[in-house]
Amino acid sequence: MAFIASIALTATPGKAGELVKSALLRMRYGTALSESAGVLLIERLTDLIAIVLFAVVGMSFFTGFGHYVLLSVVLLPPLVLFLGKFPLRNVLLAAQARSERSKKFIAGLLRLLDTAGSLLRPKPFIIGSLFALIAWSCEVMALYLIMLQLLPDLLIAPWVAFGVFGLATIVGVLVLLPGGVGGFEATAIFLLIQFGATPADAAIVTIVFRSITLWLMSFIGLIVLILWLVVNRNKNVR
Repeated sequence: MAFIASIALTATPGKAGELVKSALLRMRYGTALSESAGVLLIERLTDLIAIVLFAVVGMSFFTGFGHYVLLSVVLLPPLVLFLGKFPLRNVLLAAQARSERSKKFIAGLLRLLDTAGSLLRPKPFIIGSLFALIAWSCEVMALYLIMLQLLPDLLIAPWVAFGVFGLATIVGVLVLLPGGVGGFEATAIFLLIQFGATPADAAIVTIVFRSITLWLMSFIGLIVLILWLVVNRNKNVR
């Protein structure tokens, strides 16, 4: 329920608003913010891997360097796991021992690091990445079904939806606007036009898709968020 409630704030730069999940879990269960933030950090990381992989599909058809980009994606998970072994914990422990003033803050960082580190172990990291791929693939298939209905004459293959979604999402993140608004739409429309859609049809497909997957879901999340706050208003855990 906390996950669904957080969707109310998904239309924020980099989905930063989903940090509300940490606040909701603390309100109901007393979960430390530093611990739940570690989970969110790895969640965003696995999301990034999934989206980059989808974008590679698109780039492989727009450029002649798709195999090089694919190689970089194949090497990304091992790189992440390697960085997860970086002895940052030792650095923080040394800093904590030297400074009394920042001891509490560093303790929080250490809890976050421990949580994230446990999820960066090969098994949980691979499972989390697979779940991210499945979840985002469902959103891509929604785009593909909309394309089939509104662009029936183009005979667009499923990989097109993966490429359009991946590239548009990355651009949306880079523009740093809430929900990638503007960047996602402009990129998706441009790419659909490259595959033969008229500007008007490309715009309609993009608007319908975003209305369902961003704005409708945000509205549902807002309802669940309000219900969560009402039900748990007297259950704050200290």
